[in-house]
Amino acid sequence: MTIRTKESLHYYEHYKENFRVPEYQSQKNLCPDCNAELSSNSKFCRMCGKFPI
Repeated sequence: MTIRTKESLHYYEHYKENFRVPEYQSQKNLCPDCNAELSSNSKFCRMCGKFPI
């Protein structure tokens, strides 16, 4: 996971206080930046915009 802004860091810290850090399945096709699930034919991430995948 990449924290790009102070705002993202702020919300992530609150998230960690209230929830466990999610465990991801290694078999899924995930974005290298934000770990969002990608479809098999994706050329970019729909969550963070990372291009190319």
